[in-house]
Amino acid sequence: MGVILAEFGELSIEACYATKDYVPKVDAEDGFQRIMIWGLSNLLSFDGLLPARNIEKYRFAGETGSAIPVCLNVWPVPLGFWLNEYLHLGIALPAPYNFSSAPEVDCKKGNVTLSNNKQVIGHWKVWHDDWSPLQPSEGHTRCGSITEMKLESLQAASSSMGMTLSWYVELKLWERPKEYGELTLTKRSVFFRD
Repeated sequence: MGVILAEFGELSIEACYATKDYVPKVDAEDGFQRIMIWGLSNLLSFDGLLPARNIEKYRFAGETGSAIPVCLNVWPVPLGFWLNEYLHLGIALPAPYNFSSAPEVDCKKGNVTLSNNKQVIGHWKVWHDDWSPLQPSEGHTRCGSITEMKLESLQAASSSMGMTLSWYVELKLWERPKEYGELTLTKRSVFFRD
């Protein structure tokens, strides 16, 4: 296997719960992520209980069957300027419907922690890779994020919904034929079940 080099690139791996007959739409442009508006409790701090959500609001149809995202991109209201890079990237937190009671969000020790009944159930972490303001159109700056969730929680939610844990992986590469000129986007994606 050769090494792929590109000036700009993005790798995204998204988890979802899918019905056994789910087949993604060929022209699906936006992956599985959906936005959840979250009114901040004291209008400033990014912490507190995530509000309950109707799971059906986030279900989406495929060519056959349907799927539900494991994580939702949180859009805090009000939001501050410091959040813009992260909102553009997506602050993907495990959706409240993954749990029997609302998870609590807390910012501490360099990450966003989610807990349920005083037990840590997941994290959202962000990093900056030689950050620069340069970015391709429809791309992001050189920062990345990862959302971690306890396997037991994923399995319990998948089982209670009667759906299979599935994954959507997408690679985007922006390249130019020379050191100057327009960037061209190449995408590759795959969907598979756990």
